[in-house]
Amino acid sequence: MYSDGFITEDGLKKERLAAVLMKPTGLINFSKNSGSIFTSETNHYYYGRNAVKAIDLSRIDIPKNVAISVHQSNSEYWIHLTICSNSEEVRHFSIIEALSEKGFLDIKISTMKNII
Repeated sequence: MYSDGFITEDGLKKERLAAVLMKPTGLINFSKNSGSIFTSETNHYYYGRNAVKAIDLSRIDIPKNVAISVHQSNSEYWIHLTICSNSEEVRHFSIIEALSEKGFLDIKISTMKNII
């Protein structure tokens, strides 16, 4: 289930997964020599109860400019994903899909469409 800023308990009970995708923030850095440089940052938070084994990020192909923090206890997990880029590779990266493909999460394909 997708939410813009909050997690609903009904969706969490049904899908065992909730996503909070924060709106992007941007920053312009000014320099005498190189002009202005625009950078953006987007934060995604995922909470779920459908992990089937310990999440191992070393087995996931994480694009450049993406930072991931995982806290896990048994089947429950909290993921904080920070994206500091607007590249094509990063825009199409889904940590939930990557973890599901590697067998870390028990998630249905129909649910994936709601959170990507």
